[in-house]
Amino acid sequence: MDVSDKTGSTTKNAADGLSYELAITISRPFMFRLYPGYVIFAFWLIIIIQLSLIFMLCFFDFRKVEFGCVGLFSGLIFALPSFRNSMPLAPPFGSLSDWISFFWAEGFAVLGLCILGTKYLVEAPTSKNSGKAWLMDVFCPPIPPKPAAVAPAPAAPASPAP
Repeated sequence: MDVSDKTGSTTKNAADGLSYELAITISRPFMFRLYPGYVIFAFWLIIIIQLSLIFMLCFFDFRKVEFGCVGLFSGLIFALPSFRNSMPLAPPFGSLSDWISFFWAEGFAVLGLCILGTKYLVEAPTSKNSGKAWLMDVFCPPIPPKPAAVAPAPAAPASPAP
């Protein structure tokens, strides 16, 4: 039952012939109406950020796709439903706010994870010996060689005292 801006009234005749009227108005507080709008705006802001990351990393080759970007999109898949459920008196799935923003944000998070994950795997460097050798370079970087010891410079001859 939607309780936004409902008004009801009733009339009661008392025993003494007087009538009393009771009027009840039920409406949501301002914050309960403002917060869902904020959530919808935040979802669209997240969508814009997701699309800009996908285009910059995959189509414009702004920089190499790193594992953190893949982790960002996989984290968004699980974070967005929790953010959606933080709305007061969270509506059931399939409500208007879901169709306006939530389903789009969740869809772009899944699409971005697929695109960035694929590009991350395609760009992974391979070694001559094994396709998995690059994992060793990531988790166990090679130890740099020690610099060669430099022989001390010969001392200058002492000059005679005057």
